Amino acid sequence: MIKYTLMLLGSALVRFLPVEFAYLSARVIGRIAYWLFRGKRRIADENLRIIFSGELGTAGRRRLVKSLFTHMALNTADFLRFPYSTYLKGRLKTQGIDLFIDSYRKGRGVVLVSPHVGNWEVGGMLLAGFGFPVNVVTESIRPQKTRFKEDRIANLYRRRREAVGMKTIPLERSGIREFRALKRGEILALVADRHISGSGEDVEFFGMKSRVPKGPAALALRTRAPIFVGVCVRSSQNQLCGIFEPVRYDGENIHELTELLVRKMEYYIRRYPDQWFVFQPPWS
Repeated sequence: MIKYTLMLLGSALVRFLPVEFAYLSARVIGRIAYWLFRGKRRIADENLRIIFSGELGTAGRRRLVKSLFTHMALNTADFLRFPYSTYLKGRLKTQGIDLFIDSYRKGRGVVLVSPHVGNWEVGGMLLAGFGFPVNVVTESIRPQKTRFKEDRIANLYRRRREAVGMKTIPLERSGIREFRALKRGEILALVADRHISGSGEDVEFFGMKSRVPKGPAALALRTRAPIFVGVCVRSSQNQLCGIFEPVRYDGENIHELTELLVRKMEYYIRRYPDQWFVFQPPWS
């Protein structure tokens, strides 16, 4: 209840704040969060240690973790402005969008895979805002213990996403709905660097054993939909860059395609380590 109320109050507040002041406030909150959430700070530091395999010392990792909390607060500020975030379109640059559009126009749908890098909420919002039919698979955010029959926080996220044009597919009811979205020729967006539930594939992720969802590969192979890896990352000037990279694979093996997707996601995680928002160890 407290988190839900704070989100509503924050949304009402940032809607009327000048954008730059909202970002300045978010940076301050991000720095405070860095000192408050020690457990998440330790996990983020350990994740970075594994990613860079000794290439980065303690001071370098600390700098990146501080930046990580700042980026998380900036992303939250953008999300709380939903659906009033039209200003973001003026801050957006893209890479690979022409190839993405060409693939979409073939009518077989597009599987868009992302790691937890950058602001995937804003990325989905911007795609929907430009007229693309976007379906996002969402995990349950419901706490284990709640006084409410209705999952208020999850429903708040759902309403915000749908208010800007995204269609939401609950993870626990995703299978047939994902397939139907692609058969309609729509975009199916999946965050796939961490296994939540359902069937997964055991792969090597930054040199360690991990389990990741196999759904993106399985759906792409079954429907013959083109598959892209995409991220929406933030620059130091609060500009956003949507990157779309096609994944070319001519085989029929789900495990091979899943490994190829993991290699692509590793690239973007290493390139933007302070925008990789995973606060659980993703390794087995």
